[in-house]
Amino acid sequence: MLTPNSKKLNNFNQLVKKYQKFTHYYWPLSKDNNQLSFYKENYTDNLKNISIPFVPDIIHIIDLVNFETSILKELKKFNVPIIRHVWNFEDLCYFVQPIYRFPDKSFCKAPLNIDTCSKCVATNIFKNQKKTIYQKLKYLFIDYEKKNYILAKSEISNRNKLFKFQFNSIINHLIFPSESFAKYFLSHEKLNTPISIINHGIKLPKKEINKKSVDDRSIKILYTGGIRKEKGWDIIQSVFKRLFDEGVKNIKLRIYGDRQQAAKSILKKYESVEFFENYNPDQLSSVFSWADLAIAPTYFETFCRVVREYITYEVVPITTPAFGITEIIKDKYNGILLNKPYGQDLYKTLKNLISDPQNIKNLKKGIKKTIIDSDEEEYTKLILLYKSIISSKNNINQKNDN
Repeated sequence: MLTPNSKKLNNFNQLVKKYQKFTHYYWPLSKDNNQLSFYKENYTDNLKNISIPFVPDIIHIIDLVNFETSILKELKKFNVPIIRHVWNFEDLCYFVQPIYRFPDKSFCKAPLNIDTCSKCVATNIFKNQKKTIYQKLKYLFIDYEKKNYILAKSEISNRNKLFKFQFNSIINHLIFPSESFAKYFLSHEKLNTPISIINHGIKLPKKEINKKSVDDRSIKILYTGGIRKEKGWDIIQSVFKRLFDEGVKNIKLRIYGDRQQAAKSILKKYESVEFFENYNPDQLSSVFSWADLAIAPTYFETFCRVVREYITYEVVPITTPAFGITEIIKDKYNGILLNKPYGQDLYKTLKNLISDPQNIKNLKKGIKKTIIDSDEEEYTKLILLYKSIISSKNNINQKNDN
């Protein structure tokens, strides 16, 4: 395994960790700390090549963020198949998620246009930054949006060149986490590169889950997205404020993530709301076993791990039809898929479930019949893919030899 390290390395063998048959090497950290740095090709010539005690059969890139740019040049020298995981949309968009152009956070439609993208970036890049009063005034009097537009247009142009270079000249196979995301991604850029769909496996509980029956007097609801906009924090605040202001008493809400900031929200005055910090994977059982429902009003996902975790722990998910979710959730069978406007539909959905908790019990029956890929199944699929690619390469080499 090769990861970036912040220490100044003139020799890549200075830092090596070994765990039985597993060896962890380090590569210098990029000064630019983003993928755009790769376009500049500012390779550091005085650094040694990757030095490992074998020639790899295959190279699997999870991501390239923070790597010093010589990494691609060195990996290509091995002349072996290179696989690239595509987890998000940053290869084609300035932002990781293409939800900033429209007020309702609709996905950007293909094909992407450099002028449209640049205007989107120019508008949002300043909006998403924390600003002092002085910066706000300065922005009003100086046409920063125009400057941001010019800068964005240049960077997006470079990003497009980078994308085509990587995906056409270096990458031999692509892995997407869900079929729906792969279809969306490839609608923007047609590629001849072979692809595979491999879901991210979920660590399944080792023992039977003991869930209490739904209490008609108090429905327990979970939200685990913190204050992140793309996770639908605005929807959570507005919907539950409306419910509590209407006098709804028989629900309890637990909010996980960004506790200090979330606790300052408009929901802080309601006794039925509790705020918690992010949980770690070891706490899944204790966190999820409390809940009857879990809400994930996400605007953009390429693969929604948490919805699968909800199902694994027999918590009914209420979620949007984002990529990777529709492959596992069947509406009103093992969960509920929200329609736009998400806030209005979530409000109606919760009102219905509160008035008739039997619907929650029916959804739990569908959940028990839902099959989720385990982490072991994901590993097995990856190994089978490796073997298939290596076998194909060997067959091609044999034909060339003949």
